Amino acid sequence: KELYDHLDVNSFVYTKSFKKTKDRDRSAEFRYIWCLKTYFLTEDTFPNIDRYLPIIDQVSVEVTPLENAVNSVRGKNIEMTALMEKLEMAEEKAEASEALIRTLSGVIDAGV
Repeated sequence: KELYDHLDVNSFVYTKSFKKTKDRDRSAEFRYIWCLKTYFLTEDTFPNIDRYLPIIDQVSVEVTPLENAVNSVRGKNIEMTALMEKLEMAEEKAEASEALIRTLSGVIDAGV
């Protein structure tokens, strides 16, 4: 089922973090981390018999630290929701709850 989500793909994204300021404040480092997201569109879809495909379009977007934080929280919410749904549907609750407990511990005990 998940295999079909990765067929006929012709758009890809590459993300690179960078700092716009030379501030040395280590306690608030996350406030200065920007991301450069580069989106690529290929001529044909993958998988393909060709090993390489020409890129027909490329767009770069700068993501601010605030947008970065919002996207991170959204991603974590989606992950937690999926884990809770998996736990509700699981027959063996103890095994399924371990992943949720680990993720919750990582969120609660985060260093930032």
